[in-house]
Amino acid sequence: MFDNLAEKNYLQLMLFGLVLLFSSLILMGLGYFLGIAIWNESDVTAALSGSIDNNIQLQYLKIMQILNQLSMFIIPPLTLFIILRKRIPDYLNLNRIPSLNFIVGIVILYISSLPLIQASMTINQQMVLPEFMSGVEEWMRDKEDLAAVLTEKFLKVDSFSGFSLNILMMAVLPAIGEELLFRGLLMRWFGKAINNIHIVIIITAFLFSAIHMQFFGFIPRFILGVILGYTYHWSKSLWVPIWLHFINNATTVTVYYYVNQSNSDVNPEEVGTIDNYGYLLFSLIIFAAIIRWLYQNRVKN
Repeated sequence: MFDNLAEKNYLQLMLFGLVLLFSSLILMGLGYFLGIAIWNESDVTAALSGSIDNNIQLQYLKIMQILNQLSMFIIPPLTLFIILRKRIPDYLNLNRIPSLNFIVGIVILYISSLPLIQASMTINQQMVLPEFMSGVEEWMRDKEDLAAVLTEKFLKVDSFSGFSLNILMMAVLPAIGEELLFRGLLMRWFGKAINNIHIVIIITAFLFSAIHMQFFGFIPRFILGVILGYTYHWSKSLWVPIWLHFINNATTVTVYYYVNQSNSDVNPEEVGTIDNYGYLLFSLIIFAAIIRWLYQNRVKN
């Protein structure tokens, strides 16, 4: 049975779906009943319906967010990894530790990519659909506004405990879980069906951006997905995109915490934005140089 599972992508996908279904039912049900036991049914029901009128509802939504990440992105891939690691030692590529030089290169890559990502975000937010799709655009903007409000409420903390919870919920778990799924599983599955790593990386990045359902942030998240895909391909270690993904998310959480703590006038959404074209060009040159260095120092086997 496990021999067939190791050879057949569709069997792995079916097992993934079953584990996802059962883990979601168990953890979401557990979260619901614990919420009622700890707080009250009215706050739990209001939070699940999208209403955030008090701190209890906000904290409950954070707990459910953590349980959702565990059930969707972490438990199913790790179940496949545990079952198949003896038959496929490099399954998910979690046993290869990248060199310190590669890690430093990833940090520089992230810093130099910020102006590019911010510029693409500005372009994306100015996107206008044709007149006959005005209803679709209005729906997309409403979804974007609701997501932005929820994210801002999640990030608006002024205590270290709240900051630590946000780091876990918005940086650690997404970095591990989304990379296990998108770079670990999907790139592996698509790679067995498509004999072109560039197409595999692009498809995976597209799905990575699309699943977040934030249409006016699609392009920057797609670019991030492409970067994550190539760094994974070149390093042959899933820890590299996990680390890069963590840095990206943790930076946002940390900037918001700093702004809330210090009452700074800094707009967290504009961190990394460069208005000077000279500085922008310089950052792009650094970005290209690091990309070249990572490619030249890639793991070839």
